[in-house]
Amino acid sequence: MKKIFQLTIFVLMLAVTSMASAASEKSTIEEGADLSNIHKLAIGTTNYYQTDSNAPTHDEFVDIIYEASKVGRTQVISNDDYRAAAKKISKFKIELFEPNIAQKMSNQGISDLADAYLVTTIANPNRPNFFFEVYDAKTNQLLYTYQTVLAKTSRKNAKNFQEICETFFKKFDQVAVKQAKKR
Repeated sequence: MKKIFQLTIFVLMLAVTSMASAASEKSTIEEGADLSNIHKLAIGTTNYYQTDSNAPTHDEFVDIIYEASKVGRTQVISNDDYRAAAKKISKFKIELFEPNIAQKMSNQGISDLADAYLVTTIANPNRPNFFFEVYDAKTNQLLYTYQTVLAKTSRKNAKNFQEICETFFKKFDQVAVKQAKKR
């Protein structure tokens, strides 16, 4: 009887530990947004600062997003191509402006390049919160958000960041396919 009780306690502790370490996620589709019409997605602004020596640098994270996008159906335009097009359109050196002004400038005319653009933000250096926001390239209106938190037991490294980005692209595709089927 004592062994059964100990085994039950062990299983309960294991279940509670696994639930506590699982990453939480939330996605929101804005009213009237149709993700099934997005065939080209540009990787836009990435708001991320490396706070841990094991975590990827800003440039590595931008590359991780692009590599992770390959799991999805949507054609993704790299951040370098996005910036080059934005520079050509604006005829200014975007890096010289404040980040919010640079973002507005780079979004002008980007609809020639893509249907939508992705803004990625990572907040909270202790337990990173990932925010993926998809905006319409023509209207700059928010279409879709996906938020997730790195599990407490996960390390802040390129592999885990890649998995989170891949999950975003998979979820984005699932929503787009579901909307296309409803038409």
